[in-house]
Amino acid sequence: MEKITFASEDSQENEEFFVLEQTKLNGVSYILVTDSEEDDAECWILKDTSPEESSEAIYEFVEDEKELNELGLDKEMSTNDIEKIGKILKDKLTYSLLLLDNSHYNQYVKEGQKLSCIKAKLYNQAMINVIQRIEHPISKVTIDAFLAPKKYYRYLKSKIVVVRHIEFKKEEMSLAMKCAHILSQYAYLQYYQNMCQSLNTTLPRGFNILANDVGTSLVQEHGKDILWKISKTNFPNYKQILERVE
Repeated sequence: MEKITFASEDSQENEEFFVLEQTKLNGVSYILVTDSEEDDAECWILKDTSPEESSEAIYEFVEDEKELNELGLDKEMSTNDIEKIGKILKDKLTYSLLLLDNSHYNQYVKEGQKLSCIKAKLYNQAMINVIQRIEHPISKVTIDAFLAPKKYYRYLKSKIVVVRHIEFKKEEMSLAMKCAHILSQYAYLQYYQNMCQSLNTTLPRGFNILANDVGTSLVQEHGKDILWKISKTNFPNYKQILERVE
């Protein structure tokens, strides 16, 4: 891990940090640093504020909320943007990531569960995980309103622990929701890329002929069980591929 030394303006002492990630967004350079290589070390985002013509880099610490807003979370993001910002957020924030891969998704569908029900259970568990990790009391919990509150809680009636007093937001997302959205997209991209690498092919996304062609080829090479891993069984592609190989 790269180590860099900063000369502090406030004191005569130098400060050393380890660089976890570095990236450039909207023309501004950012680095994510930590004061130790231990797992429980603190992390900070620093922004390069030096003039372009300067021979020395000037970095400043910024407040979390201000900095995260400056990362441009409101704009339409490319895959490259999501990967860059996701790398920063994953080491900076307290969060819970529950990845629903195709195999587990298909099992839930086989059991007759609706997507909205699956999402409600995942949201609840993720919030429980985060609350347990944060030492101070949480005054407000906000999620996107993908369901009406009554229906959301109805899906959770069999759960022993349910997070309540939630604000369901239909339009404008809070800063925490924006960060959660990016982290989920970042995690999906990592999952998708790993799956493509493991199969040594690029898996097309969406309902199209190319997806059916690649799916058919994989079934011929690995057998029908591969579809349980790479596709969703309640989507049209799944049945179309099976019709091709039968």
